[in-house]
Amino acid sequence: MWQVIARSLFGVALLAGVVAYVEPSRLIASTESLRLEWLATAVLLGFGGILIQWWKWAQLSRLLPRRFTPSQVSRTLFGGFVLGMMSPGRVGEFGRAVFVDDQHRSVSALTALDRAASATFTMVAGALAVGYCFAHTRWPLVISGTIGVLLAVRYRSALRDLAARYDLADMTKPDVGRRVLGNAIGALTFNGVFFSQLYCLLAAGADVPAAAVAGIPMVFAAKTLLPLAPMDIGVRETAAVFVLGHFGVDVVVALQASLLLFLINVLLPGLIGVLLVSGSRWQGVSLPSITRHRYPTP
Repeated sequence: MWQVIARSLFGVALLAGVVAYVEPSRLIASTESLRLEWLATAVLLGFGGILIQWWKWAQLSRLLPRRFTPSQVSRTLFGGFVLGMMSPGRVGEFGRAVFVDDQHRSVSALTALDRAASATFTMVAGALAVGYCFAHTRWPLVISGTIGVLLAVRYRSALRDLAARYDLADMTKPDVGRRVLGNAIGALTFNGVFFSQLYCLLAAGADVPAAAVAGIPMVFAAKTLLPLAPMDIGVRETAAVFVLGHFGVDVVVALQASLLLFLINVLLPGLIGVLLVSGSRWQGVSLPSITRHRYPTP
């Protein structure tokens, strides 16, 4: 409990420091000149990102011994959004298994794979961006490519281990490969949507320097590497201000874009999740303190 409070205070302090660095008056004034067409595009991309996440989670859920219905896919996904909204690095999304009444270990294992796929593409994209920025030497690009290959091999190995351990579908079946590939394609597309969103939000505030495009994956990679505070408060904004500022983006525009990104991609899905899992829709939820006997023993 104290660790959560400490992390929350750290995130708030980090955000307050960044806002003070940018100057609140400049941040407020910049909202008056937002380009609404770019802002609307970012919001639409946000809803598109939710649909992609639903689809790629549905692909993996087909590997369960008892497959999810569409409503179960929605409940577990958005329930995870609620828990992820309150945790550093969105690790609370591993709580998707809480929102079903059985198969908890299998659902948790697939959630780990789902999150790992997205994080892997984020880190590889960030590493490639770093390699591009140091184009005068080949080593960053070589190292990035090697890391990508190793992560892909490790992902496949982990998938087989989890399948054997958590009673998932046989990984040798052709349909399984299609589902895993579908999830990977969804993760790659989802990262592309996130990167495009940040670009749109930057463009809503001012013209974006061409060089800053390479800095966008670095912002997301930094946030993934440093899950320090609930909802990544402060980390996202600090990375945006200092990384994108290095590429010529005005610090006010960078901070404004990161805050809008938080509202669209973290707060909005979390609030939708609260609506979906509240009231009668909590039926079937198995919290440890209520139905501990439903959880398999380690």
